[in-house]
Formats: sequence, structure tokens, C-alpha cells
Amino acid sequence: MKVVQRKVVEKSSERATIACVIPAYNEEDTIVDVLNAILKQTRLPDVIHVVINNTDDETFYLAREFAGPHEHTYQDLTYQTEVFVHDIGVNTDKKVGALNNGFSQVCNEYDYFLGVDGDTILDKHAVEHLEKEILSDPRVRRRFSNLHCRRT
Repeated sequence: MKVVQRKVVEKSSERATIACVIPAYNEEDTIVDVLNAILKQTRLPDVIHVVINNTDDETFYLAREFAGPHEHTYQDLTYQTEVFVHDIGVNTDKKVGALNNGFSQVCNEYDYFLGVDGDTILDKHAVEHLEKEILSDPRVRRRFSNLHCRRT
């Protein structure tokens, strides 16, 4: 058996940086599956912010278990990300306010902003395909991509 060393993917100019923001309102039934699906992407987002708002269930406590650094290897490439969980409490702007809060945390450091609903399970290639689309067209600039692949 031959052992091949894994290559850790570094941020570079040949790669788009993608921040994922998940607004979550009473998503205790789905948030674990949503985060597991994102952390098993063939290309991880560079950072993940879960923004919990107006919640009166266990969403925060379930999401908090994912906080911190994560790695995922796909086809000998190891991607690294970090999950941050924010409970912003009462938010009169609801989902839009949660997205704006997440956007304000990532807009100066990342090229692209991916909004994923707290009850949406992404296809495992979603972020990889998004990056390919971004890099294939030089006219593409910062954009908001809200992917709805499969509702739970």
C-alpha cells in the first residue's frame, strides 16, 4: 500500500474565498443536518457563521456544538473552515436582519457571501460548483447566492 500525503488547500488568488451565513430561527429539528451537510462539502466554505435570531427552542445549543475549526478531505485535498455561532436575540428584521448581521461579519474578508437557510440541506457539491461558476466568468463580482437544494 502506498501512502499519499494530503495537500491542505491554502487561500490564494486562484481560489475564491466564500463565507457561508446561516440565519436560523427555531431550527432545532434541522440545524444539525444543515451543518453536517455543509461540513461534508467537496469544497468547504472558508468560514461559516450561524446567526440565530428570535429563537425560543434549542437551536443555539445544537449549533454551538459545531463551533470551532473543522477539516474535510475530498480527493486528497484537505479544506479547512471555522464555524462561529451568534445568538443575536430579539431581531425585528427577522431573516433579513440575521443575514445582514452575518454579512457585516464577513464582507471585508471574503470575496463571496453564500446564504443558506437553517432548514436547507446542500448537495455535497454545491460550494464546489458555486466556486467553479465564480472562477469561470471574469465578469462575476461579489454576489449573494442563496442556494435552496433540498428542503428537509
